[in-house]
Amino acid sequence: MQDDNQLKRGFSRATKLSAIFFLFPCAVVFVLGDSIIRFIFGEKWLPAILPFQIFMLLVAVRGIVVSHWSSLYMIKGKSIVFLYISLFYFLSIACLGYLVIPQYGISGMALVVLITILCTIPISKFTLSSILKYSYIKILWPQIAMFGLTIGGGFLIATIAYKTLISFLASILSMAILYIGSLYTV
Repeated sequence: MQDDNQLKRGFSRATKLSAIFFLFPCAVVFVLGDSIIRFIFGEKWLPAILPFQIFMLLVAVRGIVVSHWSSLYMIKGKSIVFLYISLFYFLSIACLGYLVIPQYGISGMALVVLITILCTIPISKFTLSSILKYSYIKILWPQIAMFGLTIGGGFLIATIAYKTLISFLASILSMAILYIGSLYTV
């Protein structure tokens, strides 16, 4: 990893592969969140759909974007940035959470955490620019296209998912086939 070209290739490959693995479950939860909650947890948990979807998006963002920063910072000896980002997380989540929770509950808090993480992307991109020049749009456009195609097709498939457990599982399988198919197409 001493060679910057090798570092850039590794970062790009890790980001692309992470996107492939994290975006499919995220698409399934966006499209079939109602059915997932209904079949796995039961009707009484239906109010948890929105926080579930937001937290799944948060997991995808952290897995695709945030998780690879640490390696770059460590390789280049800039681990102090972790402290600053962690302080930003703490202050943002604590302050905004205090304001949002009474009005919007867990859905509001989920959005606060997601927005805080999204706000650190430009901060980290700026601090990483001295280490590595990259563009998430250039790296991730095929995976984002796959994600969009899968969600679009998933909404057409989702109409059958609400009927039985078998149709729900068939919907997930259909979305997986669509996702893999779009992977080869894009």
